Amino acid sequence: MLFALAAQARTAEPRASVEPAPFPEINGGGSIDSRVAPVTAPIEFVSHHSMMLGGRAVTFTVTAGETHLLNDNGVPIGALFSYSYIKDVKGPTMRPVIFITCGGPGSSSDSLQLALGAWRLDPRRTTIEDGQQPYSTPPYPLVENPRSPLDLADLVFIDPIGTGYSRPIGQGTTADFWGVDEDSDTLAQFIELWLAKHGRWDSPKFFLGESYGGTRAALLARALAGGANFQGYDRGISLNGVISLSNNLGMPGAGNNGVGTTKYLAFQLPSYAATAWYHNTIDRKGRSLEAFYAEVTQFAGSDYLAALEQDKDNNVSPEERARIIAKLVEFTGVPAESWQKQLTMTGPEFAKLALATRGFDVSPYDARFTMPHDARAVDQSADDPLLARSFNLFAMGYRKLEGVLGIALDRPHPTVRLRDLATHWNYIHNKPVMGEPLSGSSADELAVVMRRNDRMYLMVATGYYDLLMTPALADYAASVARIPAERLVIKRYASGHVPYFDSTAFADDVRAFIKLAASNVGAQ
Repeated sequence: MLFALAAQARTAEPRASVEPAPFPEINGGGSIDSRVAPVTAPIEFVSHHSMMLGGRAVTFTVTAGETHLLNDNGVPIGALFSYSYIKDVKGPTMRPVIFITCGGPGSSSDSLQLALGAWRLDPRRTTIEDGQQPYSTPPYPLVENPRSPLDLADLVFIDPIGTGYSRPIGQGTTADFWGVDEDSDTLAQFIELWLAKHGRWDSPKFFLGESYGGTRAALLARALAGGANFQGYDRGISLNGVISLSNNLGMPGAGNNGVGTTKYLAFQLPSYAATAWYHNTIDRKGRSLEAFYAEVTQFAGSDYLAALEQDKDNNVSPEERARIIAKLVEFTGVPAESWQKQLTMTGPEFAKLALATRGFDVSPYDARFTMPHDARAVDQSADDPLLARSFNLFAMGYRKLEGVLGIALDRPHPTVRLRDLATHWNYIHNKPVMGEPLSGSSADELAVVMRRNDRMYLMVATGYYDLLMTPALADYAASVARIPAERLVIKRYASGHVPYFDSTAFADDVRAFIKLAASNVGAQ
C-alpha cells in the first residue's frame, strides 16, 4: 500500500543526471526482450525536511534513488529504487532502521508510503479516517503525520524489481527477481548494501512486510542470516524484529503446504462472523466484537474444523451437518442453502453473499467497504469496493509526494503491476544448496530463525474485517509453529487488510515494539 511522512521539503539534489531508459517490455516466461535498460550511474534525489514528531522538531533527509543489484560475478543486473528517511544526527548513529515493503507480489512501496501515512508510519499521509471510503476523484490531500516513528527509527521503503521505478538492467532478466527465493535473495543483498553504504551495522534492524510482504519478511529473516540449505549464502545479518502486517503466516503461498487448505478455510469463519457483526446481519446478543470473535474462533478450531476434516471423506452425519450449518447461519447471516453443498466458502464468495439481500458486495480486503452489486463487475482489483478507490488515492498521492521529494523521472511508475509480474512469479521455494528443504508455513520459517536468533521478536498485525488474511489463522499458525510466546506480539485491529488506514493504535504499537526489541532506542 502507501506510506505516511510529514516534512517540509527544501531543494532536492539529483546526484546523477542520466537519461532514463523506457521500462523494458516483458515476454512470457519471466524473461525480457532485447530492449534491456542500459547500465548507467545510479540515480539519486536528496531532499531535506523538518516537522514535529513526538512533541519536538525533527529534521531529516530523504534519499530516493537506485541501488545496483549484482549477480555472483559482480555484474549489475537490477536497479532497485528505494526511499530512505534518515533523521539528521551528528556523527555515527546506532538508531534503529526499519526496512519496508508492500505485498502482491507486484506492489510498489508507494501504496505503503502513503498508506503508511495511513499506516501512521511515514511523515506524510493520505487522509482516510475511520473506515471512510476514499473519493473516486481528486483532490487527494497529503497532510503531515505527527505519529510517524521517524523520531525513533529511520525508515527505508523498498520497491522490488518490476514495481515503481525498479527494473532489470544490463543482462538482468525478470527471472532473476520474480520468485519467492529470488526476491528474498535480492532484497537481502539490497539491505546488505544499504547497511554498508550508511555504516549502520550496529543499528537495531527491523523488517516490515505487508500482505505478501509478510511472507517475504519470514523468508528474508533467513536470507539475511544465511545458511547452507537456504540459498547457500551467509551474510550474517540478524534482525531485531519482524513486523508481519496483514499476513496470516499460514498460507501455502511459498510453495509449501502451509497449514493446509482445511485449516485455512476453517479459520476464515471468524472474519466472516465479524463482517456480519459489523453490518448487523446477525443477532449480536449484546456481544462486543472481541467477545463474538473469540466465541466464533473457538467454534472454528473445534467443532467446525472437525466437521470439515470428516466432510472430506463424506463422514459427517446428517444430524451433525445440520447442526454445523445452523451455527454457520447464526454466525454469518448467510442462509442455509449457501452452505448445503459444502460447509465452506472462500473470502470472495462470502463477500458476494454477506449483504446480498441488501444488493451490495463487500470487499474481501476490508468487509466494512461496500459497493452496489453488479454481475458484470468481475475484476477482482478494479471492481473491489476498497481497491477501486484506494489505488487512485495512493497513485495520485504518490505523484504529489514526488514533488515534495524532488523526484523527476520521465518513465512510468506502476503502483501495482499485475499483467506480467504476478502471472510469471516463481512460487517454488527453498531449493537447497545442501541438505533438505524446510516444508511448512511462513510461521515455520520464522520459528526456525527465532530459534537461531534468541533476541529476535515478531509482531503480527491483522484486521478483523480482512477476509483473505484472517487474524484467527495467524494466531493458529504462530501457535502450531511454536514461535516463542515471550517474543511474540499479536495485535488485532477493527480494520481490514490495511489496518493502517484508520487505526491510530498501529503507530503506537509499532513504537512500543521497536522499544521492546531494540536495546539502544532513544540514544539519538
